[in-house]
Amino acid sequence: MNFKDTNGAQNKSVNLLISYWDVPNVFAVGDDDQSIFEFPGARVKNIIDFYRSYESEIQVVVFN
Repeated sequence: MNFKDTNGAQNKSVNLLISYWDVPNVFAVGDDDQSIFEFPGARVKNIIDFYRSYESEIQVVVFN
């Protein structure tokens, strides 16, 4: 999923799907620099909230 274009409803849907499994396998991509455009309803807060919710279980990969 591409988090930079995720709006509130999509974010909630993803979290509901993730909560279905005991150990979900999710690949999420986000560029907080591009989130400034707030494509229809998208907010950088979604990326931050996702990270905070699963911080202890995710692996972050940063490309420069």
